[in-house]
Amino acid sequence: MNIQIAIKKALQKWANENDVTPANLADKSGMSYQQCWNILRGRFPVTDETLGRLFKTYGMDGPMVAISDAISKYRHNGAKRT
Repeated sequence: MNIQIAIKKALQKWANENDVTPANLADKSGMSYQQCWNILRGRFPVTDETLGRLFKTYGMDGPMVAISDAISKYRHNGAKRT
């Protein structure tokens, strides 16, 4: 699994656990519904711009914690393989 997949899975899990839908993400973030649908379904890469919008919309207590945890686990597991 690469880092992008780990981030997408963490974001999807966070969205499911917090009842975040493409519609309410679009409404809160100012992104289009289609863009939000693609992000939450893992169809688009999670870019720095996307992370910035998520942080601005939900703060550090939102998906950023889940994403940060996923990155830490990815790095930790990757270090074990080398």
